Amino acid sequence: MDKSSNTDRVERPDPDDLQAFLPWACTQLQLPKEVVIIKTLQNDYVSVGTTDRKSKGKSRPRLPSAVDDQEKDEASVSHHQEEADIIRVYAVYDYADNLVGLRFDKNTNLPRMLMQILGLIIKFQIYLTSLTINRGLNKYVLYEIVNFLPNSRITDITLDNCFLSEGTYYTLLENTSTLRDLSLSRCRINDQVVALIAAQLHHPKPASTTLAVLNLSSNRITDVGAQSIREALKTNSKLAYLNLADNFITDEGATAIFNILLEYPLTPQELMDLKSRRIDYLRRKQATIIQIGKDLRVTDMVKGKGKVTPRTPLKAKGKDDIASEKSACYSDAYFYEKARAMADSLTPFKDPYSSENVTYRDGVTYCVGNNTLCLLNLSYNRLSYLSVLKLLEVVVYQRGTSRKPRGLLNCLVEGNPLPVECKELAQIEGILEYALSGPSGKRHTGTIRRKAK
Repeated sequence: MDKSSNTDRVERPDPDDLQAFLPWACTQLQLPKEVVIIKTLQNDYVSVGTTDRKSKGKSRPRLPSAVDDQEKDEASVSHHQEEADIIRVYAVYDYADNLVGLRFDKNTNLPRMLMQILGLIIKFQIYLTSLTINRGLNKYVLYEIVNFLPNSRITDITLDNCFLSEGTYYTLLENTSTLRDLSLSRCRINDQVVALIAAQLHHPKPASTTLAVLNLSSNRITDVGAQSIREALKTNSKLAYLNLADNFITDEGATAIFNILLEYPLTPQELMDLKSRRIDYLRRKQATIIQIGKDLRVTDMVKGKGKVTPRTPLKAKGKDDIASEKSACYSDAYFYEKARAMADSLTPFKDPYSSENVTYRDGVTYCVGNNTLCLLNLSYNRLSYLSVLKLLEVVVYQRGTSRKPRGLLNCLVEGNPLPVECKELAQIEGILEYALSGPSGKRHTGTIRRKAK
């Protein structure tokens, strides 16, 4: 028995080696499908500007992806089994032979057990940052991804072409994680599903401080869904890239989004929410101050080797006792002030409606608008000349505020029924070109050219 167990331990692959461990674990657990790991190499970096020019605004900026050598690799896989009996997993490695991405490509139905095994070893994959599934996703597989996502270092999830009738994509954003790029293109997402996703982008939800890229292109989003996104952009200070290309958004939905990039008045409910968040912050801060003060007092006693000696309750207080009590009071005040100073430096109050983001005029509180969103893709929707006028108002306003971030730097509107020649489009182009080029007039490398004509 001992020799057999030792042999098993030797033959068992290391969890760090996902390429060997994942198929072995699936075999041990008698997964009814064969898992085939195909190793690929990561592409060289391709600039976002080049990608957008080639795709005419229908693609999104992405991290370096795997080489598209699928046809070459499939030739090396045995074809004597049925397609449904094989799960192909493309393991993407960088040039230092580190696993940086997993791509589940064209699988008919991914088993839940496979994701459960992946969740057990995900903590060992310290370089794994990208997860792509383009077919075979179901609600159980998504549930397992949501479970292991907080324990991973995954920053980029692509679920293009994966339709879930339950529409539970928003669960990827519910918990604190390192996710900053989410692509849900061609998933038949409607306005109800968009509302659930947008709700997770409101301050102070976890995703409002982490998610920077959201791709919702080629779905079924209308002006109702655009209104949900509008509400999220009010308090979101992280989302920098939003792709809404190839949907059903008209001037009404586009104007709703553009208005949040301008100065807008705060409603009474929004002001009440601001006060509630400030009160919650002060409560947490006070609790932190008290805890820090206790820790400082204990630390001071340990360093000074101070000892608290019990006193007899019936003994009359002398001058020394009174002086000692005064000294203790002064000491408590000292520790409290020191703890408050430390708490001020550690936990400053940050809010989308804080003083630096609002102005007061004629008794009304105005928010200066979202200036974090820098790339907005509204190509191939149903926008008209009215949206062009509103877009011009946005870029003129944001260039005049001189805030950082600088606001909208790229807006794609091609594929809409716009005038062939329009002076407003030329003005928008010139303003954005100047914003990207800088004072010297020379274009910075790596920037994105706007396509509006």
